[in-house]
Amino acid sequence: MSQSVAAKKIEEDVADREPVWDAMQMLFMDTEINFERMAKACADSKYTIDELREILFFEVFPALRFNLFALPGGEWSGFQMPWLKQRILTKNTRGRSLQPFFFRKYTRECWETLKPQIERFR
Repeated sequence: MSQSVAAKKIEEDVADREPVWDAMQMLFMDTEINFERMAKACADSKYTIDELREILFFEVFPALRFNLFALPGGEWSGFQMPWLKQRILTKNTRGRSLQPFFFRKYTRECWETLKPQIERFR
């Protein structure tokens, strides 16, 4: 699937993605992570486990990884949905780039914690 087709597909599905984006963004905030709340939002969505993983790694992560190391302290309460939506859609049109190891490791570890909780709620 070309990147423009992938971006178009996401744009056509924004309303269903927004609650998932909103929950997953908390992985990249300067605050304690509530995996249960996040898992519930993901479990309530129409997306499969594989689709949720793709949303995390290729939509939310590229858009918000900058906030992990923002100094002095990044955003901690979550971004407003209009800004988050625009950021994700903009980043998604740029393609899937290789991310630094630390960021991939952090996101993978979060996913390994989140996935079984999503499955538990389903």
